[in-house]
Amino acid sequence: MFAFAIYDPKRNGIFIARDRFGKKPLHYIDDPDGFYFASEIKALLAIDEIRLKVSVDPCSLSDFLSLGYILTPKTAYKEIRQLPAAHAAFYSIDQKCLRVWLYWKLEDFVARDPAPYDNIAKQRFSEILEDAVRLRLRADVEVMGHLSGGLDSSSLMAIATKLSKHPIRATCIGFDDASYDESVLARQSATALGPVDS
Repeated sequence: MFAFAIYDPKRNGIFIARDRFGKKPLHYIDDPDGFYFASEIKALLAIDEIRLKVSVDPCSLSDFLSLGYILTPKTAYKEIRQLPAAHAAFYSIDQKCLRVWLYWKLEDFVARDPAPYDNIAKQRFSEILEDAVRLRLRADVEVMGHLSGGLDSSSLMAIATKLSKHPIRATCIGFDDASYDESVLARQSATALGPVDS
């Protein structure tokens, strides 16, 4: 997940991009006075000349009241836009023009014929899953997992335990209603994993 901006001195412009599923936000204003961008709207509103000129977008308000969220690329303000997921853009400082494009489509991966589920596919899946867990173990703070006792969380915790140099803490939410409670299964998984601190 990412949202970033890079200044390109050769083209005298700013390249911005947002991750494929839009987990990280990226808001911008393409204004005659300049191009502004930030991960949060409140950062843009901290700029006096922006805060004084923005106005509430009635269409966005309608979205929110009818759907419970605002459709991308709109935001609550007419002047502030959100870069859609899997999109990139380039703002030319000389031409004062913004070009936005889609760089990835989920349909391209969902619509193609599935690969055979053989030993090669199983090995590749294991490599991808382990690599994904390894990436998420990179942190400046303690890493914790949520252990429900189910197959998904137990598999992830098993991989994390194998890859981590330190014991991994796990949390679980217990319920009085036995039909919702997974704490017994989580405890069994934690015990089986060994070095998990739960």
